[in-house]
Amino acid sequence: MEQNYEKYPNIAGPQDALLQLEPMTLYAASYSTPPLDQAPPINNEPNLVWEKGISPRNYILNVNVTALVTGGGQTYQDVLQESDDGINWENCGGLRTITAVGVTSIGFATKSRFLRRRVVIAGGGASITNQSWVSPNWIS
Repeated sequence: MEQNYEKYPNIAGPQDALLQLEPMTLYAASYSTPPLDQAPPINNEPNLVWEKGISPRNYILNVNVTALVTGGGQTYQDVLQESDDGINWENCGGLRTITAVGVTSIGFATKSRFLRRRVVIAGGGASITNQSWVSPNWIS
């Protein structure tokens, strides 16, 4: 059966609002997104489906950059972080440098309940306009 890919466009942005880390926003200083809870309560009861450490959950971190100040020594780096309690954070991978406008994606695995994106912005006049979201990575 032939696939009609025009029927299924590649949309730049989260396909599920629950997986959005941040909406399209302008930043001029380093920041962290609010935590994304991978196991929110169900009907005000603990989410028993979630058991830490069963296996890593594989995701793709997607970042859509629409504006970026460059040319004067500005730098932009991001990393996905995970936490068991939403307070103490550690990196899920290495720092990635953002150098251009566009959508970039990188795969990662996590064993912790909470996720967030940490962005380090440096240099005079630095600013970035972007949004980020995660999506399941069923290929990993």
